[in-house]
Amino acid sequence: MSRVRVVMLSVLALVLAVVLAACSSSDSSSATGSLAVTMSGLPSGVNGVVQVTMGSYAQTVSASATLSGLAPGTYTIAPQTLSLRRNAFNGSASSSTVTVSAGNTASVSVSYAAQRGDLWVPDYSANTLDMFAAGSLESSPAPSATINGGLNGPTGVAFDASGNLWVGNQGVDAVVRYAAASLTSSPSPAAPITTGASKPAGVALDVNGNLWVTHQGTASAVEEFAAADIAAKGSYTPTATATIGGFNNAEQAVFDPPPYNLRLSR
Repeated sequence: MSRVRVVMLSVLALVLAVVLAACSSSDSSSATGSLAVTMSGLPSGVNGVVQVTMGSYAQTVSASATLSGLAPGTYTIAPQTLSLRRNAFNGSASSSTVTVSAGNTASVSVSYAAQRGDLWVPDYSANTLDMFAAGSLESSPAPSATINGGLNGPTGVAFDASGNLWVGNQGVDAVVRYAAASLTSSPSPAAPITTGASKPAGVALDVNGNLWVTHQGTASAVEEFAAADIAAKGSYTPTATATIGGFNNAEQAVFDPPPYNLRLSR
């Protein structure tokens, strides 16, 4: 066999190998499908939790995305309820199951909506905190629960990420905390936080768990207490004190959705 013929056969073998590899790749690609998941209804910067499963396959989707390379079959779509500072967001899928076929892209949409929560109202003159159940708010309800232990001139209220309730207690210049598990059983508060300024009014917790307190007795003062401190002990100095020029005696404080700006009212 001549050298020229050997070279030609080698070239033909190489070309055939490339063609077979391309066909194999094409067949592999066409043997799988994709699933486009579209998510809506959550505040900016908040991720969802949607579980996509089939057999041993499991994937958690946190934002709108397309899952590729999926084996054909029927996948289960399971949105999880999110808890954001005592606010629950329920997810609902357009279909609980989606069929993915080879070479095609299936789709499913997941919509989140805020779930109505219970309403907590401080009663300054009665030294109590009343809870009105979510399901009764449109029918002139009586309180479903009342907290009266440890309160003296309650004003602002806020829940932390664990569901604990924080209350500005003006009569004793302190902020008190009630454990989440005890809120409907007339609880006594945990050790109070003694604030550096007088007559604490508004209370708010930021995304990192730090506690912010406004004051009516100290003009323009807004104090911050570190999350690590308020979890470990009950009396300490604030991490920082901000002076808000031209804004005296702020009564309420709240953090808005991302980017979590602090808003004050009087």
